[in-house]
Amino acid sequence: MPESILERAEEFSLPEALTVQPGEGELPRLRVETDHCSGAQYLHGATVTDWKPAGEEPVLFTSAHAVYRDGKAIRGGVPICFPWFGPHPTDPSAPAHGLVRTIPWRLTQTAQGPAGVETQMVTTLDQLHADYRVTFGKQLTLNLTVTNIADTDQTFEAALHTYFRVGDAREVTIAGLEYTRFIDKLQDMKVCDQGEHPVTFTAETDRVYVDTQATCVLNDPVMNRKIKVEKLGSLSTVVWNPWIGKSQSTADFGDDEWTGMCCIESANIGDEAVSLAPGASHTLLVKLSVETL
Repeated sequence: MPESILERAEEFSLPEALTVQPGEGELPRLRVETDHCSGAQYLHGATVTDWKPAGEEPVLFTSAHAVYRDGKAIRGGVPICFPWFGPHPTDPSAPAHGLVRTIPWRLTQTAQGPAGVETQMVTTLDQLHADYRVTFGKQLTLNLTVTNIADTDQTFEAALHTYFRVGDAREVTIAGLEYTRFIDKLQDMKVCDQGEHPVTFTAETDRVYVDTQATCVLNDPVMNRKIKVEKLGSLSTVVWNPWIGKSQSTADFGDDEWTGMCCIESANIGDEAVSLAPGASHTLLVKLSVETL
């Protein structure tokens, strides 16, 4: 790890609230410990890997097989997909989900406010500037603002690819997407309708729910809790679980880890990609909270 990156980051430590330390793979990591929560965020990808409100079990899932190194996204937590989602639309050699998950961001600010410990990291990619602000408290707030710094219009996709820890994926339900259309990526992008029932997992699932600003509620009877996912500035919601086969074929994911996780991703992708005029900005805001069932 470049010592200068860690040394610069250490200047942002907060007494009795936030420390900067070498994390997995010796990558710089912010560690939050307060009366209200604990959490962690890497400069690498600006990825939040942990959040645990006081008195609760960990909310985010990060794979025990995650790889922590330059050029590789961390498998779990909240990776940022940007400026494209999935495969690049014109370059098949480009990495999936964009570039910012695999590079270090610049830490610009930390503070302790009424809502909790706040961090700010930034990066610039091509003609788009990304400003990511995270608040660790009783709630976890994720705020990604993208500004067009070019002199021409720019279009991008983005997703906060949130992995949730669950007791058993086969037992959870996701409410809030009833009667919403979705694109099924496992059925040749077939357009389907969710119907009256909440989302459940009975096989590999990879769906893009479209034209939805709805709050989702992840009900987990095994862990006796529900996780609320509120969002603003997002018209797409991605729901994903790799199930058995995909887990076994994914190198940085345990063969049996699929039972303990699922993803609910707040996004703007496909037809809901964001177009910005020169100087304009767009904010994607996600707020997570936990309640006992």
